Amino acid sequence: MQNIETIAIAFGGGPTPVIKDQAAGALFEIQQHSGLRAVVFKSGLEGFLYADANNVFDITHWSPEELRASGPGADPLHTTRLKLKKGKNAEEIAIILRNKERYSIDSMVYNGGNDTALTLAALGFGVHASKTV
Repeated sequence: MQNIETIAIAFGGGPTPVIKDQAAGALFEIQQHSGLRAVVFKSGLEGFLYADANNVFDITHWSPEELRASGPGADPLHTTRLKLKKGKNAEEIAIILRNKERYSIDSMVYNGGNDTALTLAALGFGVHASKTV
């Protein structure tokens, strides 16, 4: 039996026109490798913090093209301005790490700017992708 690795895709900072393109690109790459599963949490990291069955979406079999073309509100992709720092947000970080285990998340692609990169460092897992250049 093959071990399935789950990768979460999330966005920090403000909304930009590239969000759906980046999500579609990440999803496309995940789909190229057997044994990978893609999930998103509605409203990004806030959805990860307040995770429940209503805001966790398995998008592994979604079409990247349809994800890119979906209209506002037709998909679970939203950004968050949630900023976490080591030593300051220990409770929120602990909850996210518990939800990471609860939903069997192995890694995360977290798209955003400097604050998003610092938040990812505080969490201690995942890969930062620049949302705007």
